[in-house]
Amino acid sequence: MYILSSDDMIKKISEIKDLPTLPVITFEVNKMLANDRITVDRLSQTIEKDQVIVSKLLKLVNSSFFGVRSRVSSVQEAVVRLGFNSVRNVVLSVSVFESLTIDDAGMDFNIQDFWTHSVAVAITSRYLSEKARMQDPDDCFVGGLLHDIGLIIMARYFPDILSAIMHKVMEKRISIYQAEHETIPLRHNKIAEIMAKRWQLPPALCDTLKYHHTPNKYAVNPELLTLIHLGDIIVRRNFPSSFNPVREKVDPVLSSVAPSLEKKLDHLFQTSVNWFPDVMDVIRDACEFFIHTKEHDHHE
Repeated sequence: MYILSSDDMIKKISEIKDLPTLPVITFEVNKMLANDRITVDRLSQTIEKDQVIVSKLLKLVNSSFFGVRSRVSSVQEAVVRLGFNSVRNVVLSVSVFESLTIDDAGMDFNIQDFWTHSVAVAITSRYLSEKARMQDPDDCFVGGLLHDIGLIIMARYFPDILSAIMHKVMEKRISIYQAEHETIPLRHNKIAEIMAKRWQLPPALCDTLKYHHTPNKYAVNPELLTLIHLGDIIVRRNFPSSFNPVREKVDPVLSSVAPSLEKKLDHLFQTSVNWFPDVMDVIRDACEFFIHTKEHDHHE
């Protein structure tokens, strides 16, 4: 199979006319939250312009995995209860999820397994953030949910290349990242970064998508990056699927954060076999919301 060069792939991506776009509302909310003087009313009114997002936001906030005790019935109430950043992250999660749909029929790539892995990394990264008391757990959730979106872009626009990679994964029992290493010059993490920049996502998030396999202390936010990196490794160790058939025994790179945090994260990594089953319950709830809600909407 002819493999494109890195430059060719970037050129091809930049020329794609129908690249997934996020709803306008996502950009507006991001812009508003960059302004310190934003009010609950203004943010709520902006979100209310998009009723699809509103219904998804309220559904998610009231779902079991969010754990809000009494029912939230309006956007304004969601903003007051959860805070600006959480609501922004919910809007972003729902928007990306809606925008990245593909038909995986006849492909070696199972979209449901892909999203299950993404949701699992989102929940695990959020758990690590809470336990280690570092970063905003909701930022970790979004970083985890989006970390592999480059693979969806590959499935849509480079299906032959992704097929070759998935064959290699199954045949050699190696990870997708290793298989990419042997097959293509431009891997899914770089493609994810290109998409994140197109969507004007925050620089720390763009960096996290780009470096989640190889954390470094020069990233915009090394702590956020390290939490997503560790969440991904723990999920790949404890939760195999067709998307990720190999229980990898890779050790995480934790040296990009302060020594005291590195110690905390190493302890969480070493004990993950004990606590991960509890996190699995939350992952199932989250998958129920994200994946089954998406399928249900798709069939309506």
